[in-house]
Order: sequence, then structure tokens, then C-alpha cells
Amino acid sequence: MAATGLINRQYVDEGWLWLEHLTRPWGSYIKGVNVPYHPAQEWVLHSFSMSRYKGLGIAKKPIRINIRRSFYIQVEAPEKIVRGEQLGVRVSAFNYWTDYLEAIVQLEKSEDYAFVHVEPYGRVSSYNPRTSKKAQQVVVYLAPGEGKIVHFPILPQRTGNIDITVTGSTFIKRDEVTISVNVINIGVRNGYSVPFLINLLNQGSVLVPNMKSPVPEQFQMPNSNIFRYVPGTESCSVTVTGDVYGAYYRKWTPSGEKSPLTYLRGENLYGRPSHTGEATISNFAANLYSIMFLKITQQLDDGLQADILEQMNQGFSKVLRFLLPNGGMRNFMLPGADDEPASLWVTSIAAKVLSEARQGEWENILYIPVELLNKMILFICKQQDKRTGAFSDPSPPYDRKMSSNITWDGTKFTQKNISLTATVVLSLVGNTAVTGDARTCMEGSRSLAVKYLNDQISLIQDPYQMALVTLALERAASLKKNDAFQKLRTMNRTDTATYWSFTSIKQNPTFMQDALPVLKWRVARESEGFANEGTAYSLLSYLMNNQLTDAIHIMNWLQTQRNGHAGWRSSRDTLAVLEALAQWGMRDTNRNMYNMKVVVESTVLGSWKREIILDNDNFNMIHAIKLPSAFGSVRAYAQGNGLAVMRLACSMNVEYGHQLRRGPRDSFELDIDTLQFSGKNFSSMYMKTCARWTQVTTSPVSGVAVIDIQLPSGYFVLDEVMDNQVHNRNPVNLRRARQLGNRLFFWFDNITSTNKSCASFTAHRWFPIANMSIYHQYRVYEFYEPMNHNSSIYTTYQLTQLDICQVCGSFQCPYCPFYNSAPLWAISMWMYVLVTLALIVLLSDRYFWNIFEKG
Repeated sequence: MAATGLINRQYVDEGWLWLEHLTRPWGSYIKGVNVPYHPAQEWVLHSFSMSRYKGLGIAKKPIRINIRRSFYIQVEAPEKIVRGEQLGVRVSAFNYWTDYLEAIVQLEKSEDYAFVHVEPYGRVSSYNPRTSKKAQQVVVYLAPGEGKIVHFPILPQRTGNIDITVTGSTFIKRDEVTISVNVINIGVRNGYSVPFLINLLNQGSVLVPNMKSPVPEQFQMPNSNIFRYVPGTESCSVTVTGDVYGAYYRKWTPSGEKSPLTYLRGENLYGRPSHTGEATISNFAANLYSIMFLKITQQLDDGLQADILEQMNQGFSKVLRFLLPNGGMRNFMLPGADDEPASLWVTSIAAKVLSEARQGEWENILYIPVELLNKMILFICKQQDKRTGAFSDPSPPYDRKMSSNITWDGTKFTQKNISLTATVVLSLVGNTAVTGDARTCMEGSRSLAVKYLNDQISLIQDPYQMALVTLALERAASLKKNDAFQKLRTMNRTDTATYWSFTSIKQNPTFMQDALPVLKWRVARESEGFANEGTAYSLLSYLMNNQLTDAIHIMNWLQTQRNGHAGWRSSRDTLAVLEALAQWGMRDTNRNMYNMKVVVESTVLGSWKREIILDNDNFNMIHAIKLPSAFGSVRAYAQGNGLAVMRLACSMNVEYGHQLRRGPRDSFELDIDTLQFSGKNFSSMYMKTCARWTQVTTSPVSGVAVIDIQLPSGYFVLDEVMDNQVHNRNPVNLRRARQLGNRLFFWFDNITSTNKSCASFTAHRWFPIANMSIYHQYRVYEFYEPMNHNSSIYTTYQLTQLDICQVCGSFQCPYCPFYNSAPLWAISMWMYVLVTLALIVLLSDRYFWNIFEKG
């Protein structure tokens, strides 16, 4: 009971009746709501209303409702396990009736999993147990108010999401629960991407260069017992989206049906969790730019708009969690640390995005109060040096690009906050809705900041800084904006295309085969995130100066840098590129005439062929095709007119650290200081992982850094424990720690080159898993420049030898606390009465029979 309660608290939605509706003209509204499947017995319901004429109204008395069920079951399992592992599905049966119950708990049969049988005396193999695919039943006796746990051991038969159905039946009620478990492949995933922009603006058809898959056909290396990859884990897919933007909400299925709406966030954009204030705001902004792009290009219907805005409303509430009373926004929500200084950088980004989200046409769904923007602007103004006009941040520089840089002004070295000041100017220029004191201070601070940036133009040597400053001066309508733009033009690189970076970024690898060009997968380059963001700012400046011919070359380079279908390297460069591509796409007036057919073939599949038709109904959707074979190359040709983004995405799993994909160089030193298992059958795991910044030629410290550790299946660390660790400043630069799925994430302000920063934790086995996977990844990376990283693999051989009874994952195990042994006196009072009457009758009959024999 206690264990299931602790786990359930992680997933329960206690806001199931938090609903918002407009009342009917007669002042009422009726809505049917399903009661959540939750062990709570009683709920307290309250309501309030707001009226333009009558103000705020609150119900006089809350309502209590009792949803107690006489009998029900709960089914629990981890969200994710590895193929080949055996899982003990935990089923809890509860009796809230007034008498004893005899319940039959049944695991339904399925082709997706097999039941693991335990032999007499608890004998079972850890790697080759006897299994069957029949339904399995267990009889459970429950006293009034009692709950009991039964474990059903299963062995998944395939990867992907599998549904597990369990039923509980008594003579008064039947309950059925289905849960889903994601079965992933063994090993650590390596991902690859081959992007290409299909351009049919000036031609009727085009032959897409062959896209080479990185997966070798032979997985075994000659004369070696090391596999190139884990066989069966290789996969490739092709995605195509219309236009240059790519960040769309729905996938197009072969049947023509639209998939459910997907809210754009870090996990599905650039492949990393969004748990910082800046990343949460960037998620909101990515959806904002997408809906504005679709609306201006007339690709947005009312139903889709309402769905997106509802999701954005929830995203806005998440943004407000980082707001402080002084109007500033913090980058991390520290438990019990409200005195943490606000970040000027995060506040400026938030103020810019929220002001852009103030649209009168949708304020009934998504409303951004001007009072909020006033508070944020007042906080921003207080961070300015009124003598110079520059801004300084009271919090650490989370993004290294915002750090004060030392600049030679001709006579001496001085500290310059150029990048931060330009970021603030972009925020101040866009906030035209603020009122009162906020408007007064905004106009004064903007003038001082613009003057400061004007004076720095001749001193700037960094292409990223120049791109950011130029865009800020363009939007502020500075008198020196042309000077800044001309200098920006001289700082671009044209070795492979047109882009801005302080280091050369080579184009994606290509080679010739049979006189045809072949595109290989993208290779990580140094400072890609900085280059993507700076180039996006440059594209915006070129568009503002109507340099459309040059802008096409810049846009083409950005398309080659896609890391995902709608994401680049991090939240900052992804947001900047999406804004730039949205502005570029809005200038295309011929979109209504776009129509395209893309034919996809494979060099190893003979006659296999798939067609993708892009028209007005599905141009703004993601078309995905999974290839039957991951080997060889993909051929494609396109006919029609318009623009489309095509991408080949491949992956395969590996088992050794040297096979993991590397960055341009290892920017961190990473090692495991301690890895210990304790408790019965290794039920507790203690690990301490340390990292140190080594790229000192670029910066003495990193920006925000993340240590990411993959846990063995079934192990869990409670949020309260991790919050206490952050609250106690252990270590001092740790700002957030969370378990998401089977991975632990530790966010640090920065990691220095002088002292190691360590992430330590104790994880406990919450779900019984047998025959566990051996290989688990751990890594460290810089959040805003993820190619600055280091990763490796640690092994857990001791866990793979545990069988299902050693982890107590089956009701068949005789030495476990949940062994299905029959209780001695699990009978009701009525049974006692019946047995007593039967004995009386039996004895009476024998007494009279003896008298009859004697007589």
C-alpha cells in the first residue's frame, strides 16, 4: 500500500475539475465530467465566476462528493523498459465493502507479451524462463478495508508501446485497467540526420541527391566479438513538410486522417527537456511563431487555432511559475529559495515574447495582462547603468554569449555588456503596450541603450555580437543602423554558404557515386549553436533591408543545419531560426499555388516506392515514411512547384563507449566517482558522477550545463529527495534535478575548469525488473551549445543476473512478501454460522442414529 501510494503521487492529476467555460445567457452551464480513476474517497468542489458587470463571484459553500468504490484495482509499471527485460506488473486490489470478498484477478492474454512461469520452489531462469501467452488468474481474499498486491511477471515480445490489461472480478463488481509500457531497444541510441531543401520555385522537377544511410549492412566486425551496432535496433525514416518552416503541429497519416495536436516543446524540437525558465518561454514562443506563421499565410483554420491557443494558455501558466514579485523572471525554480535573484536575460526574452502574444482576436482564450508587462519592464529598467546605457544582469550568465567581454577601446581594456544590452533593446522595442511609469522608463532606457550600442559598432569583432546588435538597431530605427548593417555584411563567411560564425563550419559531407552526388549524415561542428543563432539574426536584418536575393542563400544554409525536423541545437538557436524562417516565409505571396509530389525510393528495396502529395489540405503537416530497410541510400525526386523540407533520420543502438557519437572535441572531463549497489538483491543504487570544463581556450567556465544519467529500469528517485539536494546547495552550483522517464537530469549554473561539479543520488528499486539491460549512458553537455559535451557508458552486470523471484516480481515466488498463499481464516461471520449449524445437524443425526441402533 505505501509503495503504491508514493509512486502514484507522481502521476495523479488533481486538477481534473479545473474547467473554464462561458455561461449561457441565463447564467448557467451544464457539463458532464468523468471522475478520475483515483483512490481518493472524497472530493471537495468549489467554483467562482467573473463578470464584466458584477465582478468576482465565489460559491458560498463548497460541495463534498463521495466517489468511494466497493472494489477496484490499480495496475502499475514503469513507463519504459528495455527489450528482453522481465517486468513484474504490480496489481493492487482494494476492498471497501463491509464484508469479505473473494476476487479473481486476471492478466489478459496478448501477443505483445508472454507470462513468465516460476517452477516449484521458486526456481526460474533469469535469461530463459518458461513462458506462455495464456490468460493467468489469481484468487485474492480481501477483508473489509484491506488491500493486497499481486505481481504478474511478463516478458514483452516486441518494441514500442504495449498495452497490458488486468481485470478484477468479484460477485459485486468487476474492474478493468489497461496501462501502456514503452519497450525500447537494448543499448544506447546514436541518431543521424540528413536534411535537404526541395526548391521548385524556378523549375518543374528536381532530382534529390541520394541520402546515404549511416547503418552498415553487416553489424558484426570481422575478426572481432564487438558488434558495430545492436542488430534489430537500426531504423530509418523520411519526413517531408511543405514550405521552409517545418515546425508544424500534426502528422499526416497514410489513411488521410490528422493526428492529434502536438504542442511544440524542447523534447520534440531539439530533443532535450525544457525545465529552465528560458526554455519554457522558448516553448511558448515556438508555438506563437508557428500559429502566427500559419495565420498570416492563410493555413490556419478556426479549430486548429483554438486547440493551439488552449495549449499555449497552459504554456503561459508554466511561464508564470518563474515570475518573482519584483517583476523579474528566474531561470530555475529553486524549492524554498524565493530570494534567488531574477535574471535580466530571461526577463527580457519573456517580455519580448509575451508582448508579441498580445493579440486582440484571441484574448478570450489567451490573455496577457498589460500589468504583467509593466512589472517586467520596470524591473528591466532598474538593471541599467544610467551613465553608459549598458545593462548588467544580477544573475549568472546562463548563456556564455551574454557574458561581459573584455574589449580594447584604443586606450584600455574595458568590460562590455554588448550582447545583453542588445537583447534588452529587442525586448524594449517590441513592448508598445506598456503604460504609465513603465512606458516612461522604457523609452528612456531604450534611448540610452541604443546610444550605447551605436558607440560600440566600431569595436565589435564577434560575428554573433554584430548580428544581434544590427538587428536591435534595425528594430529601434537607430540613425546608425546602416553602419551596423554594412559592417555585418563584411563579417559573413562564404566558404560553403552565407553564414556568420567566428569559426569555419564545413558543409555537410557529400561524395560522388556513379556520377551522382550523395549526401551523408550531418557531422557535429564547433559552435554550431552560436552560428545558427547569429545567422538567424542576420537573416532578419537582411529581410528588414529587403535584401531578398542574399537572404535566400542565408535561408538555404540554415536549412542544412537542422538537427531535427523542426529543431536545431538548443532552445536559443531554434527559436531564433524559427522566427527568421517565419518572417522569410510570410513574404512568399505564391503559397496558394504550391502543389508538389515527392517520390521516395530505396537503393536496396528494388521496386519499393512511396509517394507523398503536398497540397493545400496537408502542406502544413509532417509526412513521415518508415523505411522497411535501414541500409543503403534513399532516392527521391519531386515534381510541381513550391518549397519543401525533406529529412532522412536514422538511428542505431551501440553497446560500447567508443561507439558513441562525439562532438568536435571533448569539452568536459567526465567520470564516475562512485557506483555502489546495496540492499537485498541490489535494491538500492548509489552513484556519483563528476564533470569538469576543459575548453578553457573558449571560456574559463561553461554556460548552463546538464549531467544526464540513464538509470536501470525500475529504479526511481523521489522528487522530494532531489529537491532537498538542490535546496541544500549540494553542490553549490546545482540548480535543478529531476527524473524524467528512466533518466536523471542535473542542471548546473555552470561548470568550472578548476573544480569538479558532481551529481550524486541514491535510487531505489520501485518496480521489479529481472534480466536487466547491461549498458546505460551518462553524459554532460552545455545546454546552449550541446556539441560541447562528453558521454560514456557504464555497465551493471550484477543486475542482469537477477531472476524474477530475486526481485520479487511474481506471486509464484515462495520467499517473497506477496506470495499467493491461501489465508487460514479468510471467511466471514456468516460462514461461521453455517458451519456451526451444519455441525449441530450432523451431530444430532448421529445421536438419533445411535439410539435407533441400540433400540
